[in-house]
Order: sequence, then C-alpha cells, then structure tokens
Amino acid sequence: KEMDPDTEYTITCAETHYQNKEYENCITLCKDALSLDSRNTIAYQYKGQSEMKLGHFRSAVKTLTQAAKKLPKSENTKKLLDQAVELKEVMEQVKNLEKDREYAMIIKITKTCRTDNRFVLMARAKACLYQSEHEKAIEDASSVIGTNERDFNALLLRSRAYFQNGNL
Repeated sequence: KEMDPDTEYTITCAETHYQNKEYENCITLCKDALSLDSRNTIAYQYKGQSEMKLGHFRSAVKTLTQAAKKLPKSENTKKLLDQAVELKEVMEQVKNLEKDREYAMIIKITKTCRTDNRFVLMARAKACLYQSEHEKAIEDASSVIGTNERDFNALLLRSRAYFQNGNL
C-alpha cells in the first residue's frame, strides 16, 4: 500500500531529523504521521529508535509493542522491540546496581548488551572508572564522543579516566 502524500512528506522530514540526531523533532513528526496513518511501520520504527537514542526505553517498548501488534509480520519491528526491551531491562538493572555501588556487576551485564547505545556505554565507562579499568573507561567514553563530540559527560568522564590513569 502506498502512503498518502502528507504522510510520506511527514515521514521524510522525520527521517531527516533522525539522521541529524534531532530525536525530539523526529518523535513529534512520527506522532503526526501516525495520526494520519496508524499502521505506518516507518513512523513507529523511527519513533521507537528515537526514544531509545534519548534513553526513553519504556516509551520505546510501548511504541514498538504497539507496532508489533499492528504489524505482526514486520521482522524489523520485532528486532527493534527486542532491542528496546533489552536496553530497558539492562538500564533498570544498572540503576539499581549503581545505588549499591556494584560496579563490577554493571560491567558484566553491560558487556552482554548492545554497545552502540550511549546510555549503556556511559554506564559501563563510569563503572570501569570506579573499578580502575581506566583504558576501558576511556574506550567507552571515546565511543560516545565519536557519535557526539560535544557530549560533556562523556568528555568529562574520559578526562577523569585519563587523569586517574596518569595520562595528563
């Protein structure tokens, strides 16, 4: 089925915002597209991916669950939903472990997770810093900086790791 021109234009704009890492704008446009066509796979996928990039894992799971119900044959939607569920669960575990200062456990559980998510990388980098695994902290923080060279928290964490490692 072809998209109507308004939906297609809205999706094209949402895709542009996604590619430019303007995730809030992408989500807004995806909501607009879904109000025009509630079965639009692309809108659900961009909305869910944007929510994951922003660390809104519960929203991403909700969005992608709705998509999976409406589009049960979409393999890409299922894959994205699985990723969102995994990230939500891992970040909930990380939050609880941070309270107890269980940094070795944070490192262990984040190693099994997708490593391209900023929130997972930063949680692991912070845990590595506290466990004196400075090289790994530098590596993970640098990965985040590679996607956003102005990420203040990643720059600060990497600087702390360099300092603690004796690399002034």
